[in-house]
Amino acid sequence: MKKQLRILSLILALLMSLALVACAPGVAPDGNTDSNVGSVASSDGGADSNVANTVTITVDVVGSDEKTTTFTIQTAEEFLRGALEQENLVEGDESEYGLYIKSVNGELADYNTNGAYWAVYEGDAMAMTGVDQIKITDGGHYKLVYTKG
Repeated sequence: MKKQLRILSLILALLMSLALVACAPGVAPDGNTDSNVGSVASSDGGADSNVANTVTITVDVVGSDEKTTTFTIQTAEEFLRGALEQENLVEGDESEYGLYIKSVNGELADYNTNGAYWAVYEGDAMAMTGVDQIKITDGGHYKLVYTKG
């Protein structure tokens, strides 16, 4: 029994190592580690292509079936709306407050039909502003939750 447990532990460790290698960013021919790395102008007017201005955020989408789908997004966007649109996760209408999200990951929430809407969370707290005004931070965690009022 102990021998089987050791073998299983070794196999799990090997699988985890392979998963980490598979998830690591590749190196592009120009030396950048990510094809989405932007250029930042230097003080001498040139561009420094080695400066990465991207952040990584996590977005949980909780659908009407209460199942959670997690997205890890690398982006150079400053606000949550830009990151969500970059991944084609949201669709909606423009309002006086910014984007009114109607669809997330292909699932429609129609308040006029059944009182459903998409609630936005920063961490575990409901956001006090719309996605247009939520400034994202590296390692930030956000949620879009199908809510029926």
